Amino acid sequence: MNSEKPNTRHTKETIQQGFLLDFKGIFTIAEFKKRPFKPLTFKIAGLAWVIFSVWTFYWKIPIYDVVVDMVNNLIIWIPCILGFTIGGFAFLIGFIQPSLMQKISEPRQNSPFSLFQVASASFACNIIIQSLTLAVAFTAHFIMLLDSKNKSLIPYPDLYIKIVNIGAFLLIGFSFALSLAVTVQIVLNIFNFSQLHHYNTNKEKLDQKNTPASPEEGV
Repeated sequence: MNSEKPNTRHTKETIQQGFLLDFKGIFTIAEFKKRPFKPLTFKIAGLAWVIFSVWTFYWKIPIYDVVVDMVNNLIIWIPCILGFTIGGFAFLIGFIQPSLMQKISEPRQNSPFSLFQVASASFACNIIIQSLTLAVAFTAHFIMLLDSKNKSLIPYPDLYIKIVNIGAFLLIGFSFALSLAVTVQIVLNIFNFSQLHHYNTNKEKLDQKNTPASPEEGV
């Protein structure tokens, strides 16, 4: 009985080039170093942040009140969104058909990285972004707590308050918008991956249906 050799475009060199670990592997595979602000999620988040900023200054809403409200919402919602993202990441890694895994683990054209690696790195980047957003929110919350307790020993309190408020507004506002945009992107990634599962399953059934039976099967 002859066993078929696996058909793959991988070579020893591509396997070695594609084997990257830790943060270096995540950012290299996701091409975050080459184009950190090129993804559509960053553009949508930046546009939403600009519109929100213009709207806030136009209506003369106190920046401090906006920052407090955003920080409170981030602390409440980001852990939930982060859990959803990690669940999607687990779905991506743990529930892949072996036949589909063989296909999406092949290197892409002009790249040593496979579709599976790129999708995994994209999820990992989104988790890191949301984790950093949560860290920013807690940091801002801690600073506001120190201010409320009069623990900030600053020689120029008025200037300090303006710098902190504007800086927090810019950073937290963009982080908030980016987290929401990333969540939408994660939903799209999970849906696209489920469609890929659906397509691969039906393609295999169709191939089996169209494959003529061997003489041995009729005996």
